[in-house]
Amino acid sequence: MEMEASQNFSERKPLVNSLEETGPGESRNAPDGPHQSGTQGNLADGEEKLSLKEGYIHACKGNTGTGLLSLPYAFSRAGFTVGFIGQIFVSLVAGHCMHLLLMCSIKLEDLYGLSGLDYGRLGEASVANLKNQYKSYSRVLKLFINVNLLITQIGFCCVYMLFVAQNLEQVVSACGGDLPFRWIILILLPFFILGSFIRDLKRLAPFSSIATVLQVISIILIVQYTVRDLHWDEVRQGPSTY
Repeated sequence: MEMEASQNFSERKPLVNSLEETGPGESRNAPDGPHQSGTQGNLADGEEKLSLKEGYIHACKGNTGTGLLSLPYAFSRAGFTVGFIGQIFVSLVAGHCMHLLLMCSIKLEDLYGLSGLDYGRLGEASVANLKNQYKSYSRVLKLFINVNLLITQIGFCCVYMLFVAQNLEQVVSACGGDLPFRWIILILLPFFILGSFIRDLKRLAPFSSIATVLQVISIILIVQYTVRDLHWDEVRQGPSTY
């Protein structure tokens, strides 16, 4: 049964049929240790397990980005008290949701002998074995999750592509060149497309490390440039004077 479940999952067949054979609480496998089937026992051929360091790098890169540049404006509109409390609250909610997704993935992988559940298949597996009317909507839920992820990622990529192109246009202009940002987008587009074909987080870890280092350097430069000509006497007198 465990081999059958792994085979069905690796072939990307619908989970409903395979999960119906096992009810909640009836594990397909009998792992020797906790989470053995979900994290190690059913890894596909050639697939390598992420180390803790690589996972931490991906988590840092996935949760920090150009949104940091908009935080000062958000704090200026909300106020330091509301902005500080709101930032902590949103961070806790986001961390809690990520933890719930991880725990659900580990539980379902151990329960049904699966591995490598993505967002859509995680949602499908979560409701596929329910004993109520929502069971029939498992595949609809998977489609709904994937469509929303697709729309969200397209939006992210468009925004980041414009952000990178406009910044590179300023760099080219400062060096005496003249290259419109639309041409920069066309030049960068093949690299964005090729990068999207890399789906293995293990192989993406070096790129995430480089991106994190460059991001830290850029933040340091931005902060240094921001406070360089700041009049500290006016800052100490209060925000109404500057």
